[in-house]
Amino acid sequence: MPERPSEPDASAAADQPATNVGGALRERPSKTRRKQESHDLQSLGEALLDLPDDHLATLGLGAVKAERDNAKIDVLFADGMHVLVHGR
Repeated sequence: MPERPSEPDASAAADQPATNVGGALRERPSKTRRKQESHDLQSLGEALLDLPDDHLATLGLGAVKAERDNAKIDVLFADGMHVLVHGR
């Protein structure tokens, strides 16, 4: 009976510097970049917790469409596109 090829090792995939997504080669973000993004998300969550309940109710659900820089993102809400600025 022929031997089945072994499953690729998950750790081997982590050693790859780039991935092919949708036909485009993309660099894997560095550990520093991932850590900074994690801290940024934590800061955003803390800022949302500080908002009054009546203000939170007006935010609604949206989908992030683009990141302009470290402080601005374009978000598509049901009533249209809005730019959200962190720290305001």
